Amino acid sequence: RQISFIRNQNIDLEKYQPLYFERSMFIKVYKSYEKQVKNLGKVDFDDMMLECKKLLSSHPLILDRWQKRFRFYLVDEFQDINPLQYDILMLLTQKEHNIFCVGDEDQAIYGFRGARPKLMFDFLKCYDNVEHLLMTRNYRSESMIVEASNKLIQKNKERFQKKVIATK
Repeated sequence: RQISFIRNQNIDLEKYQPLYFERSMFIKVYKSYEKQVKNLGKVDFDDMMLECKKLLSSHPLILDRWQKRFRFYLVDEFQDINPLQYDILMLLTQKEHNIFCVGDEDQAIYGFRGARPKLMFDFLKCYDNVEHLLMTRNYRSESMIVEASNKLIQKNKERFQKKVIATK
């Protein structure tokens, strides 16, 4: 879990302070894991993303080809992306800026996998022409549930200020 975390957060192994292990033990386990995966000729999901970022960052012609491949990008559940995925997305969209993201920072559930809803705020700063729409109507839940959730969610300081209302 920690190996995946530091990879998805773009944290340098040498600067990481492990949560559950002594530093030397964690580095040993990390390097052993990487060696084992390489010896088996395998890649894990994190490797796929890391290799993708490395390829796009170090080969301008390949990056250009992929930037031209798709004219528009749609990202759903944007609140659940991690910094590594965000970096790849920024590389792919930096030319055309034709990107549509849908997400609700109040519904982020993948923090344990490195998702950072704060990236939604960063995204608004990346492009000059961003239109930001807040979806404030909930069509799924009764007003009692929506009102209770509003009270709880208001305590979160890293969110877009909005009040959701139940709508039939």
